[in-house]
Amino acid sequence: MDEKNDPPAAKPEEELSVANISVQMVTAEDKLAKRILARKKHDKLKKKDKLLWNFQNKIILFTLILFILGVVTWTLLWLFIVQAENKDALYFVGLFRVANIEFLPEYRQKESKEFLSVAQNVQHVMNLVYTTSSFSKFYKQSTVSEVSNNNKGGLLIHFWIVFVVPQAKGQVLCEDCVAAILKDSIHTSIINRTSVGSLQGLAVDMDSIVLSGTNCMYDLYADRLHEHFPLDIHATSGGTICYFKLIASVGHLIRLSIISLQIEADNCITDSLTIYDSLMPIKHKILYRACEPVDSLVSLVSTNNLMLVMFKAAQIKEQKEFHGYFEVITQERCGKAIVTKEKIGYEGKITSPYYPSYYPPKCLCVWNFQMSYSIFMGEWHIVVHRVVVPEWNCNSSFAIQDTLLACNGVSDCENGKDEQNCTHSCGSSKNSNLISRIVGGMNTEEGEWPWQVSLHFVGAAYCGASVISKEWLVSAAHCFQGSKYSVPSGWRAYMGLHTINEKSNRVAVRSIKRIIVHPQYDHSVSDYDIALLEMETPVFFSELVQPICLPSTSRVFVYGTVCYVTGWGAIRENSHLAKTLQEARVRIINQSVCNKLYDDLITSRMLCAGNLNGGVDACQGDSGGPLACTGKGNRWYLAGIVSWGEGCARRNRPGVYTKVTALHDWIRQNTN
Repeated sequence: MDEKNDPPAAKPEEELSVANISVQMVTAEDKLAKRILARKKHDKLKKKDKLLWNFQNKIILFTLILFILGVVTWTLLWLFIVQAENKDALYFVGLFRVANIEFLPEYRQKESKEFLSVAQNVQHVMNLVYTTSSFSKFYKQSTVSEVSNNNKGGLLIHFWIVFVVPQAKGQVLCEDCVAAILKDSIHTSIINRTSVGSLQGLAVDMDSIVLSGTNCMYDLYADRLHEHFPLDIHATSGGTICYFKLIASVGHLIRLSIISLQIEADNCITDSLTIYDSLMPIKHKILYRACEPVDSLVSLVSTNNLMLVMFKAAQIKEQKEFHGYFEVITQERCGKAIVTKEKIGYEGKITSPYYPSYYPPKCLCVWNFQMSYSIFMGEWHIVVHRVVVPEWNCNSSFAIQDTLLACNGVSDCENGKDEQNCTHSCGSSKNSNLISRIVGGMNTEEGEWPWQVSLHFVGAAYCGASVISKEWLVSAAHCFQGSKYSVPSGWRAYMGLHTINEKSNRVAVRSIKRIIVHPQYDHSVSDYDIALLEMETPVFFSELVQPICLPSTSRVFVYGTVCYVTGWGAIRENSHLAKTLQEARVRIINQSVCNKLYDDLITSRMLCAGNLNGGVDACQGDSGGPLACTGKGNRWYLAGIVSWGEGCARRNRPGVYTKVTALHDWIRQNTN
């Protein structure tokens, strides 16, 4: 029974165990499911994180690429800007005098403390002036290149200024503009007694400040004797003005040899090669100027260790270039004592320094010949195979004529010595014994009327004028009537010209700086028909260019006086202009007679000259030219200026001229 009863008792336990197992199995399944869900969630998060990480990497990579591209772009842009700056650099070479410091040889040495002290001082002030100016955004640097001696005392400071300007704005930096900034700054600070005005202790001569602009400039140094340093220039674009500063070691000279020059022959208006005996393009320092092609060797020597070569080519229609070389040479003594041997027929030779090169200016050579008394008493001859005509030396006791400074009508020396003992100072003609007679005239000889000027307006011959000084011309007021003719920049003055369109470096060409028309000029009746023209740069007097004398107010040209009218005007009424300068012999006509012939139109500022029978007269194109009459000492005086007349060379219609004696004081007042 018990055995039968045992199994039923155990049955609930088995059921419980099964139940427990079932519960446990369910719990395990739940855990497994949770683990699976958690793993899926983790995998999902991991996948999401991976996607997020990839996205961030892409952003970083993209940003990095953009950064690299930006750097490259800015680098290229920077390089472009730098190149543009180099292409658009404008140079201004300058010079001024410091009056309160005496020159020392050490100033020529770039490494000396004397040079560095002055150079750093000047550069500091120049930087201050231009960085605070209206051109500050264009200004780059200033550099003192040389400190040289000055014959008036003090130092000459040579410097250059660099601006970087976009091509579109290149015209804003004119020479006058840049110079005005420096002059105004110095002038203002002198008044205010600030350091800029005196250049921190350096007293600047305001009148000595000179600036000249260029778009290319080179410093070329040489220190080895007699070695050829090549100098080749090629113009690749129009508007080229290149400066080459040649600098030798101190105590030596520079010899420049021109092998060939290819430019357009145009009287130096657009193309030229100019050599200066300095580092600045100063007019009175010109050693040589070429205005047409050169195919033969020309050699030039400086007076010190500095020389400037300026090559100008305005337009490039054909190849324009210069080929040459320079070398350093030792100084040669000029002149010596020559002792002859005690025999007849002794021969020797004397030459100018640096022969066959062009010798430098201001060179005075004296050769002293010593011979025995017996030879002196006999017959002897000295034959000079090469004549030296040196430039005037203000300290010389010798009377030297026909030079750039001596006997030119202007006192270049402080003591006026250059104008003493001169055979002429104005009104000297190559031929003062004329018997020939513009309409009814004849061709002149070259140099016969050296004061005659041909005025060209925009390239065409328009009027005449007369040279009265290095800086001034006189002409007729009616030549400059109208808005376009009153602008000085349109005019060019040709002096020493014989034939129109003549190509010669002996012809002096000058731009016109200022036109002064008499304030009382009356166009309706041609009264006060006179104008003064100031040239941009002074003209050098020569055999072909000389001033005519101005007659004083008291001088009277009595009627019947023989005078000459000259010009390139029409050879007959309404005809073509003359190619060769013409001269016509006319006589002064009585004022009252002429006034009746012209119905009382002749004023006291006019005079008449011609031939009452007609046939000889000035004509169209001669306006402004001279009526020249002789006076004492065979000097020629400007009696009249070609003004007006009825037709040309008509009977009882003489030419009417502006009477210069009546306007003498006005001329003097306006030309100083």
